[in-house]
Amino acid sequence: MAQDLPSQKSGEKPAATPPAEPRRGTIFTTGLLAVCLSAVLLVLLLGYLIVAPTPQTVRPAGTGPALPPAAANSVRFLAPRQFITPELLADFQTETGLTVELVSYDDDESVTPDSLAAGGADVVLASGVVMQRLRAQDRLNVLPARQIGNLGLIDPTLRSLAATYDKGGLHLVPFVWTSFGLGLNREAVAAKLGVSAATDTWGLVFDAATAGKLAACGIHSIASPSVAFPAALKFLGVSAQSDAPGDTERASALWEAARPFIATLDTASVSAALASGKACVAIASASEVYQARAQAREAGETFTLQFVQPREGTMLRLYLLGLNRFSANPARGAALVNYLLRPEVSARLTNSRWAANAVPASALYVRQDVKDDPLIYPDIGPFRKLAPDAAPAPATVSLRERFWLLMSAAKAPPS
Repeated sequence: MAQDLPSQKSGEKPAATPPAEPRRGTIFTTGLLAVCLSAVLLVLLLGYLIVAPTPQTVRPAGTGPALPPAAANSVRFLAPRQFITPELLADFQTETGLTVELVSYDDDESVTPDSLAAGGADVVLASGVVMQRLRAQDRLNVLPARQIGNLGLIDPTLRSLAATYDKGGLHLVPFVWTSFGLGLNREAVAAKLGVSAATDTWGLVFDAATAGKLAACGIHSIASPSVAFPAALKFLGVSAQSDAPGDTERASALWEAARPFIATLDTASVSAALASGKACVAIASASEVYQARAQAREAGETFTLQFVQPREGTMLRLYLLGLNRFSANPARGAALVNYLLRPEVSARLTNSRWAANAVPASALYVRQDVKDDPLIYPDIGPFRKLAPDAAPAPATVSLRERFWLLMSAAKAPPS
């Protein structure tokens, strides 16, 4: 309730009202001062705008240095060299009018968080372990299902496997997979070891007596610790992703002993070395060995190149597609993913790169000799025996990579 106003006492005169002129003068003075201050502030603001630097786009923290901007009307695609070629993307460019900037890489270790910085790749294809790391760092966008209608064509078994790397299955889509093992020049190996020697073993590289005989005809390997260590650990009879420090030390010692017999550690040159006959043994993926065989036949070579999965066990690597969270062209990236998942496009990759794809409907377009090859498309039993690629503990990864840098710098045997 409002309080009563105090009453005027008897005999008191009413308070005098201030003269009108002084009040009008105060208002005029205050208004003039406000106008002057506004003018000063306006002048200061204009001065700041003239001398201030041009505002820059704020990029997410931790995304690394800015990458070169993509060309107008383009989609930037980061993908393994062994799978994606410009020819595979030609129809997409014709249909959409977009240019695909294909950025190729050789090893998993080449894909870093900076690859998906603002201004980086719009679409990335990488192994499950790499994509799992990028997902954990919040670098990947949720796949827009309405724009990627072909998501429903993915093999359910591979979709389940992909959940290992993408819990919930919202950010990654399986696309292609292969296994790792040995590429052999059958005639050259038989000449060194004898025709009855067992060749389905990592011992061709890690057994000193055997590797010593094969060094003269060329032992090569891809240069990736994420493949090299699982191979050594399988030969030792332990888990390919063991985190035990003792196992890492034993695998490191195995590679250190094998290094003098290995001519090169270079992923980019493995296929060419096999195709030219410079390598009689190589640690490589099935896809790379089959590509080398095709190159050798085209060159008129008569030796036989063979891919072998060592009996000690080997590794399956699933490659998945994802969209950069910081992409300036999310719709274009989604269109490219949808194109790649077309059955006829997936089949084209399989037919030319000898790698199994994740779209069962593509079988209609896959060549019969590829479809029937048990090393490219194994039956369910052999498939389950392949150890899916998995990431060991960060400390183990760091230890492996430090050793690999030291070991790979060692001298190779004389040619």
